[in-house]
Amino acid sequence: MRAPWEKLLGGYLQMREPLRGLALVMDVRHPLTELDQRMLRWFGPTGKPVHVLLTKADKLSREAAHTVLRRVEVEIGTLAPNTSVQLFSSLRKSGLDQAAAVFRGWLDTRAPAPLASSGAARNENPGQDPGLEIKTPGPKGEIGPGQNALRFKAPRSGRRSGRRPKPSEV
Repeated sequence: MRAPWEKLLGGYLQMREPLRGLALVMDVRHPLTELDQRMLRWFGPTGKPVHVLLTKADKLSREAAHTVLRRVEVEIGTLAPNTSVQLFSSLRKSGLDQAAAVFRGWLDTRAPAPLASSGAARNENPGQDPGLEIKTPGPKGEIGPGQNALRFKAPRSGRRSGRRPKPSEV
């Protein structure tokens, strides 16, 4: 079952020209799994940047998380040289600004795709450049543990809660 998916994904990552980079999400407690390494081998030959988010950084002590970060940076340098790595925690919202700055740099259409490790400058006025604004949940849209970060709202059909109308209502 995995083989066809891996073939499809590998081909997509290598041949999809409009891709500006690859955001690779890894659990800081289990970084560089075999699948992570394959993704880097597939995408590495494109020469496009890779940015690794070591998630759940809040689960480790600060010192342990930085030790993992340094180890991953060294190991990843051999797999994909155009790669940057950062610690990230959605629970504490740490690393959000750094990740947003990297992705904004990739999406900036005024310049060629930057290197992921270039320390992309933060766009102070993202609203002036349509399509480049990265929004985060506000006070009413907090994402708690166990909740999905992506929420989709289906268009309303006019009926309430999807129930069928009673014969007398028709």
